[in-house]
Amino acid sequence: MSLSAPVQLVTRGRSITPFPVADGVTIYHGAIVRLDMSGADKGRIKNWADAVSPPIHCLAGVAMVTDEEANPGQATGNAAGDVFVNVQTDGFVLPKVAVVGYSGISHNSDAIYATDENTFTTSATTGGSVLARGVGFHSSQVADIELYSMLASTQKQGL
Repeated sequence: MSLSAPVQLVTRGRSITPFPVADGVTIYHGAIVRLDMSGADKGRIKNWADAVSPPIHCLAGVAMVTDEEANPGQATGNAAGDVFVNVQTDGFVLPKVAVVGYSGISHNSDAIYATDENTFTTSATTGGSVLARGVGFHSSQVADIELYSMLASTQKQGL
């Protein structure tokens, strides 16, 4: 389900990169974000949405919106492109997240997709972009996933 408020994700990454937010887009802390690679928003981030086919975006990472923003835990882009959000861009593990279809240890190493900035699934999605792989089963629909780095994501999509 799409985010409407910040979420606290435990991440184990180190690389933080600031990106401008696309005009009119609200990014919440903890959202999976993509970097648009064409059109008016080229070079700006948006919330992940996998309905775009063929991909004209790449996985950027997880938004780390600081409390110094005007609205704590969220940031909304403007036409000037001067609203920036830090994004954790290296590959890292998201522990104990909900993953639709992750029903047992047999899903460890399976490809993980996302339908929006907060919904993970083992089923291929419209755009077919693999964002992560399963690395640990906890219980039905709860797993550790290793999110790919921004670089690995672009290589997997052939961008």
